[in-house]
Order: sequence, then C-alpha cells, then structure tokens
Amino acid sequence: MPINKPIEIFAQDPAYTPNDIKILARFKPPIAVLSYPQAFLAINSSTLVMTCCPTVPVKQIVADLSAEDPSARPVAMFWNNSEFDKQLGVDVVKYPVH
Repeated sequence: MPINKPIEIFAQDPAYTPNDIKILARFKPPIAVLSYPQAFLAINSSTLVMTCCPTVPVKQIVADLSAEDPSARPVAMFWNNSEFDKQLGVDVVKYPVH
C-alpha cells in the first residue's frame, strides 16, 4: 500500500536545547520537537510511541488518554523498564486487536 503523505516524527524531552532542536529538524524526514503536553495529545491510531528512561509515567498517561478517547490509542509502544514503573507499580496495558 503506498504512503499518501510523508511520515511525521515527533520528539519530546524537556532537556532538549535549542541546538538539539535545530539538529533534529535537519534529519530526513525532519524530527519536530513538541512540548508537553502536545506530544501526548498528538498520539493517534497511527502513532508508534517509543520511550527510553522516562521521568514521567508515559505508559499510564497514554493509557489514560486512550481510555478517554479510543482514537488516541497508539498502534504500538516500545519502552524500557524504568524506575518510575517500579515505584508506581504500573502494569502493562494491552488492547485487543479487532
């Protein structure tokens, strides 16, 4: 199936500097840096969420947004285990595939 529009890639990290943002924008395709909470609000049913060493409960936020609006469910999530998960006792969230 051909892709009808370019793939958009978004990143969000409060530690990004203005120089980081300029460098990410030079990639092909460019990576647009979104602020919090816009990065979470940009998630939809065609989104792949990737997170590494988050300092916020990404899985729980995505699950809460998905529960409120099913169109905000990402197609997949990749993450590493974080201390945040252990502290909060966050369980893996799974959605049935229809």
